[in-house]
Amino acid sequence: MVHLVSSQCPRLRNLYLSVSLADVSDVSIRSDSIQSLELCVKYARKFEAMAPELEVLSMSDATEARIYAPKFEEVTWDGDIAYDPRRHCFVDAGRHLRLLDLGTNGAAVASLMQRFDKANALKLNVDLNNTGSLGHTSFLNETVRLPKCETLRLRVSLGDYYHNLAPIILHLLRSCNSIRKISVNVDSGLPMRRYSCQASCHCRLPASRKADGIILDALEEVKITLIRSSCEEVEFVEQLAKCHAPSLKKLAINCEWSDSPTKEIQEKVCRMFNPDVDVKFNVS
Repeated sequence: MVHLVSSQCPRLRNLYLSVSLADVSDVSIRSDSIQSLELCVKYARKFEAMAPELEVLSMSDATEARIYAPKFEEVTWDGDIAYDPRRHCFVDAGRHLRLLDLGTNGAAVASLMQRFDKANALKLNVDLNNTGSLGHTSFLNETVRLPKCETLRLRVSLGDYYHNLAPIILHLLRSCNSIRKISVNVDSGLPMRRYSCQASCHCRLPASRKADGIILDALEEVKITLIRSSCEEVEFVEQLAKCHAPSLKKLAINCEWSDSPTKEIQEKVCRMFNPDVDVKFNVS
């Protein structure tokens, strides 16, 4: 057992650990003062933390973990190892977070999303790069249930395989009827390198591209950042306008100058929404 922190540091509040152990070992942290912990320990067989004052936790590539932190409010889970309730245990932790950040491999931590009932803010990365139709199906299966949240921050990387954007976002919105703010960052990749997904892929089904029945009564603000603008992104905005969102007040669309939508498209988007909605295009 490797003891990284103990009672010898009685005033320690914030700890960032990024180390590679010489041999595979168990790792232990015990502290009555730590409030923020960012952890990346390679070759750790099992990680244990006894931190009753811990509020902010960031973990990467933890094979096994047992963490006693009844006060934590922010959790970031990153790396290639998915959360597994059989191997990762949060002792006496609540089910309501201030922030749940699913890191760069968000689609692989469905069990962690199910561990919590509510997160004021949920950050989710949807990376479908180089996965084809199987990757899209896996994404759908792993995001059937999301924690109840007020703010949803999405980063969507479509990568080399072509998937329609609208079904991806609409699928998530069907589980987010309490949401107040949405931020969507879309990276469409390079069109000349993209390959078509299979004809049977869910994103090609007409029903998956419709906003029928999506109720967003609390939605007030939407921000969309397009790395590349295209007809697929416009289709998503069109379907968003068809959602039942009576409280929507602001829509901001950010795009690059070299690939910005034409004046005709901008006018078309403005006409999709109620006149009370402030629609702005920000070109950088």
